[in-house]
Amino acid sequence: MNLENLLVLFGNEPARQTFLGLCKQYYAERVRQEAAKSAGIPVPDSRRAEIHTEIMKIVQKLYLQRKEPMPSRTEVGLMIMKHFRQ
Repeated sequence: MNLENLLVLFGNEPARQTFLGLCKQYYAERVRQEAAKSAGIPVPDSRRAEIHTEIMKIVQKLYLQRKEPMPSRTEVGLMIMKHFRQ
């Protein structure tokens, strides 16, 4: 599964764009943290975790409506990273 498969589950474009905006925030925060860690600078991941929790709440709602197994937190995080690194 990739992020595009998840995005098609949204019923309208504004909802999709809002979700995509959260995903962009998550990606930017994760890239910032990875850069800081590689430079030896400790960075708390609380903001990234907050964003990821928001994303997972939305994903959970989408999958509950569809009555399908939902991807894990790890899978969703990897989908986001792969989508924006392309």
